[in-house]
Amino acid sequence: MIGYFFWPKLGFDAPLEPYESGARPEFADCDTVQDLLAIDERWWRDNGTQRWMEFDLAADSPAWGKLLDYLREKELI
Repeated sequence: MIGYFFWPKLGFDAPLEPYESGARPEFADCDTVQDLLAIDERWWRDNGTQRWMEFDLAADSPAWGKLLDYLREKELI
């Protein structure tokens, strides 16, 4: 199961559990999966867990930017 790692690459996000934001001092100000990924993607890949994630459909949301960056990187658009 790699959904916990794959979906955030497309812009999906979810709140962190307290044990995740407390795992390392640099995560103390992280509220969401995307916040944590901005600091240490490898940690999330190794320690993240499945959860319900949402995609912000607002036209100017960071989710859209992340999705478009991913699609460009994969040369799909």
